[in-house]
Order: sequence, then structure tokens, then C-alpha cells
Amino acid sequence: MPPMIEYLPLTPDDIDTIYPIESACHQFPCSLKVLSSCFGQRYRSVKMLLEGKIIGFYIAELVLDEMTLQNICISPDHQGAGYGKQLMAHFIETARGCKASQLWLEVRESNAPAIALYNGYGFDVAGTRKNYYPADKGREDALLMGCFLFYD
Repeated sequence: MPPMIEYLPLTPDDIDTIYPIESACHQFPCSLKVLSSCFGQRYRSVKMLLEGKIIGFYIAELVLDEMTLQNICISPDHQGAGYGKQLMAHFIETARGCKASQLWLEVRESNAPAIALYNGYGFDVAGTRKNYYPADKGREDALLMGCFLFYD
């Protein structure tokens, strides 16, 4: 029997649980303050549970018919098992449920695994944000990626 996966809304009570995942996944993680600000009417944020334990999450923001993926993480000890793909598919399902027609995200240009994941879901590079992210040696460009959703 496959492991039990659940998707539930992310709440402010989850911050202390997701922050270690955020910190383990990103060399320059979001602060607790930033994560705590990602709740409210325009956010569609979800935690992914494996047998009752949070192993990943995404934070998305809906403005009119555009949804932006602000953050997505899978705990490093669960990476490589397809959970990132499942979480990304859930994000797109959520966007469809909100009738979003455009999806957006930004990613470090050096993050080849994430770029490949996003390409697999129909995202294409729409632009570059120069020197957007902090890096070990200065700054790193962000790729702005977009995807259009179509409905019958």
C-alpha cells in the first residue's frame, strides 16, 4: 500500500514546523517574519503531509486571474521520491480551482532541478531579474517563468 499523502491548508500554526524545511532547502531562506506574512484572503498555501507529518509546502498568491508560486519546498530527506512533482501538480490543480489563467514563479538561474520540474509542467522563461537573489559571491539572477492555463 502506498504511503498516505494529504494536502491541507497551511496555517500560521505551521510556521514553526515549516521553517526548518525552508531553512534546509534554501541557502538564503525566507525569514520567519516573511513566512508569517503569507496568510490571508489572497493566499492559497498548502502543506503536504506524509503519514501525518509535514514533509513539504507551497505558498501561492492569487491576484485576479494570476497565481504566483512564492515558495515550494520538500524536506531534503524526502527529495528524489517524486513528492515535488506531486506538490507541483497540487499547486496547478489549486490554480485551476481558482480559475487562474496565468501562473508565475521565479527561480534561481542555477537551480537546474527546479527549472526542469517547472518546464515539465509547461512553464517557460519569460524574463530575467538581474541580481535578484543573494548568493555566496554577490548576487544571482532570477528567471521569471510563466505558464498559461486553458479551460474548455
